[in-house]
Amino acid sequence: MKQSACVENLRRAALSFFVILSLVILGLSAASPAQELAATLTGTVTDASGAVVSGATIVVHSTETGADVRNVTTSSSGSFNITNLPAGRYTVTVNNAGFQTYVAKDVILNVAEKHTLDVQLKAGQVSQTIEVMAENTPIQTTTAEESGTVTGDQVRELALNNRNFEQLILLQPGVANQLPDKVGFGLQNNTSISINGARTGANNYTVDGGDINDSGSNGTLLNTPGIDAIQEFTLERSNYDAAFGRSGGGQIVVATKSGTNQFHGSAFEFNRNNFYNANTFGARENIAFGGDPKANKTPIERYNDYGFTIGGPLFVPKMYHPVKNKTFFFWAEEWRKASLPATNTINVPTAAQLAGTFTTPITVAPVGCVTSSGGTSTISPSCYSKNASAYLKTFMAAYPANSSGLLVTNYSALNNFRQDIIRLDQNVGDKVRVYARPNTQFPLHKNMYGI
Repeated sequence: MKQSACVENLRRAALSFFVILSLVILGLSAASPAQELAATLTGTVTDASGAVVSGATIVVHSTETGADVRNVTTSSSGSFNITNLPAGRYTVTVNNAGFQTYVAKDVILNVAEKHTLDVQLKAGQVSQTIEVMAENTPIQTTTAEESGTVTGDQVRELALNNRNFEQLILLQPGVANQLPDKVGFGLQNNTSISINGARTGANNYTVDGGDINDSGSNGTLLNTPGIDAIQEFTLERSNYDAAFGRSGGGQIVVATKSGTNQFHGSAFEFNRNNFYNANTFGARENIAFGGDPKANKTPIERYNDYGFTIGGPLFVPKMYHPVKNKTFFFWAEEWRKASLPATNTINVPTAAQLAGTFTTPITVAPVGCVTSSGGTSTISPSCYSKNASAYLKTFMAAYPANSSGLLVTNYSALNNFRQDIIRLDQNVGDKVRVYARPNTQFPLHKNMYGI
């Protein structure tokens, strides 16, 4: 009895932990105005003669999670309109008394897509099944919007300099590029893309419906999800509906991955090092004309980009076993560590200037504070402010002046970055699905600019 009570207490503790964790993640998730993210499946069911079939049952089954996400019936006009479907791969089953069961497999719904699936039923027994492979045509016929989707496989498999998904927006028609060759993250990010002639600051970026724009400048992204955490993204170029707001240019709608009913994971490492690089043209030219090879080495470069993803059904052995196809998780971590040595040159005071003597005229000064002779102007130490005197005695005394008037410093510009993405999905029923997904980034930039 004691053992049973102990196990029951553990189960209750695990359930409480899961509830608290979900609330914490919901609290961490940034609140933002809703943006259209889910897909819509529409169509009409007819018989062999073309007459509409009302009252037909339509079941939408998620291939990835194994759950029936929606169950509807056709209207009196034989039509159906199923909204709020997460992007993914589905099997759609249609049946009605007196007709064979129609099964459409591999129905792919993209982010914010209006997908049309027209079904023609044949007379027969419901136990008889007709299976078809859905035609996933890229031509949009349901609405007048102009849009295009970049799939998750394309995001991960196409070559990207610095692994930033923004560069793939350029694959769409009507997009003019003003991005640098290497799109950065954090403080080094920018969104210089013009869509259909609009200004570069007229675009709107969302991730899972949340705004990730820097609302101050609209020129950088506050949170850029790693490409291994992106399920897919859609660019709405024009004629999109009122669900998209804020900006009049392009709407970039990004969806992150969620867990499925099977465990999946990945790990990666991308490395750059000057040992792999060729020397610069200038350095090779100097060597060819007799320069010292040691003074013309390949510039130092250190860059590491590594991380992992894991996702699947969520359960805790002997404690938390949800009903099958109900609870899922996805976790992605990514680190970028870059260090580039550089040299910075700044002007510093000469010994004469620290003593108050300048070769340029001093036209504004209290009477008696400046004396001029031989093209120089000298400030009397009695006229120094208390702050200037303290600065000269404490700070400048530790850094003696040099004859050149220049300070040359060598430093390593660090650009370290870490990103955490954790997502929990819960299928409450066939019409309600709840998820929470915080996306935190920790950029670290250190640029030592001398004094």
